[in-house]
Amino acid sequence: MAGLVSFLGASRGSGSRPPSLFSSNASAFIFLALVVLVNTWNKAVQDVVQEPYLDEVFHVRQAQEYCAGNWRVWDPKITTPPGLYLVSSLLKYWRGCSTQSLRWLNGAVLYCFVRDEVNALVWHLKGGRYQKSSGGAASRSNEGERLLSVLNICLFPVLFFFAALFYTDVLSVYFVLRAYRLFLEKPVTVIAASESQQLSLARIVKACWRSASSGKNLILHCIFSLLFRQTNVFWVVVFLGGLEIVRSLKRLRPAWYFHEQPPTYRRVISTSWRKMGVYDPPVDVATFEDYIKTGISLIISTVANLEMIIPALVPYFITLVTFASFVIWNGGVVLGDKSNHIATIHLPQMLYIWPYFTFFSLPLLWPYFVGLILPRKLRPGFVTRLYGQTRHPGILVTLGFTGAMLSVIHFNTIIHPFTLADNRHYMFYVFKLLRAHPLTKYLVAPIYLLCGWAVLSSLGGSTTSASSTSSSSGRTLVFSKQQGKKTKVESKTDTGNGASFTLVFLAATTLSLVSAPLVEPRYFILPWIIWRLHLPIESRSLLVPLESDTLVPQSPNGTVSASKQVSSPSTSSTPTSASKSSSKSSSKSSSKSSSKSSSKSTSKSSSKKSVRFSAASHQNTTKTADSTAAGHRRPDDPSSSSPSSSSSRVPLVACLVAETLWFLAINAVTGYVFLNNGFAWPQEPGNVQRFMW
Repeated sequence: MAGLVSFLGASRGSGSRPPSLFSSNASAFIFLALVVLVNTWNKAVQDVVQEPYLDEVFHVRQAQEYCAGNWRVWDPKITTPPGLYLVSSLLKYWRGCSTQSLRWLNGAVLYCFVRDEVNALVWHLKGGRYQKSSGGAASRSNEGERLLSVLNICLFPVLFFFAALFYTDVLSVYFVLRAYRLFLEKPVTVIAASESQQLSLARIVKACWRSASSGKNLILHCIFSLLFRQTNVFWVVVFLGGLEIVRSLKRLRPAWYFHEQPPTYRRVISTSWRKMGVYDPPVDVATFEDYIKTGISLIISTVANLEMIIPALVPYFITLVTFASFVIWNGGVVLGDKSNHIATIHLPQMLYIWPYFTFFSLPLLWPYFVGLILPRKLRPGFVTRLYGQTRHPGILVTLGFTGAMLSVIHFNTIIHPFTLADNRHYMFYVFKLLRAHPLTKYLVAPIYLLCGWAVLSSLGGSTTSASSTSSSSGRTLVFSKQQGKKTKVESKTDTGNGASFTLVFLAATTLSLVSAPLVEPRYFILPWIIWRLHLPIESRSLLVPLESDTLVPQSPNGTVSASKQVSSPSTSSTPTSASKSSSKSSSKSSSKSSSKSSSKSTSKSSSKKSVRFSAASHQNTTKTADSTAAGHRRPDDPSSSSPSSSSSRVPLVACLVAETLWFLAINAVTGYVFLNNGFAWPQEPGNVQRFMW
């Protein structure tokens, strides 16, 4: 295992950009491995299934019409936009438009372009930490973990399966991931809070134009993604737009949360309306009530700061207007066969998705089920080091969600006629099991709940640290009590995800799924990839305790980046005024003169109703903090080669390798069944039918 990790991390790139295609031996190995696997699968399919199969009949025929220049010919059985056929028409100048060439296109896109976007996204979402590591065995392991994640995402069985068939899924995934990457690389365009009192229409228009100019590539790729699947609008408008709102709000004011004692609804509403920061606790410490508070805070903060964040939303507004224009022109969302693809409300889709995630990601999720079953004292140590203290859902929350799930199952279960009529798809047999007895569909409700809990809990980092923070783009203030004092921390950690990300992810996933009456594994590809990209593959906290009453954020390379210590709530620019009790407790540990100055600063901060930090002081603090914390690194610091770091990393790499082997096994089994276990329908003698996703 150690040899494999050392090889994968043998060479590392540098700089602020993601590593290029052949920036290291490891990256080249991943690329060549994908080329071999995809081409082997493609050749096997072409040798056995030489004619277009199932939906390929319509896709290949339409692509060949476009290759022949017949742009006005459209097969009414096709319901998706013509992006796939427009791209395929370019092949006629190189490889022609035969079935084999068209199938080759998806494979090439997977191992060249999708792989590159996944690699860049993993790099960006982890803050480039793998490139910034300071050498040693630990940094080589980090590089190996990153590349294993890239390989595993590309080997995701449902995506990999359709890399050898002429379907829309691979190119659809590529353009959405490309848009996500451009979103992460796009500068945030907001009107500074200091200029909010001098706003004018001309200034807002100018800022909107600047946002559209800097985001033109993002706009183009968002629109291109709509040419492959209509539901991509929820990912490039709702998902990216939602993350843009969170990112913009955090650019204006740091997000905040109290670790020990959650704030009241009144405090959250008041703080949000007064433009003092969005409430956004990390997933690993957030309760169900925290998600409600975060949603309320996001809505109120967006309305309160709307004039300042409008420029940042211009790319998504343009995309939405473009899509709305298409819907008006087409007379609906669906092209072609509208009768069998009528939009409806199908809430059980949000139940089916969690066992789907759990099945494919079992090598990464099993520690959560171990933590649920075993008491803390009996849990293996590496489970805690990898995933922290597993949080159990509360009794009331469990009963509430179980009741809601049973109601959805009873009143809203929809089984599409295609699902019951086509035994070539695995979903036919899943629903056959669910329909085996009238009570079966109700008895699986606890499975939906446990799987959903494990999947969403995995988005958090380690809960062993009281100062773990949100990974949403921007700043987060953590307020926690230490030795009778309150400590305020400004942090830029990226080991977990904030409650805001979970809400945006769930909103986009829900909208993209519940409108489809048909249940297909292909519909869950993008939600799984987005979830897997944000799944923390490190559980180390980025906050290093230097003194008894000080917390300093740690940068990805193990050095301290910045901190702001506050000895009492009265001296801090807290989102709301400090309570009397906390003021009394803090005054006991301070002198009379400091108490007076503290009360003055409190009144000033409450009158300004804002939380501001100087970027210059942040940078000046960095150098001092770096030298101060040189000898105060955690045992699990990524730049440290201590035994504890190695022991926590080995199970992590083992899980990633297990994920690779699991995906290879699934791909091998489903591929073998597709190629060798053909059967015939009595009504279609001579035609071989095959099992597929």
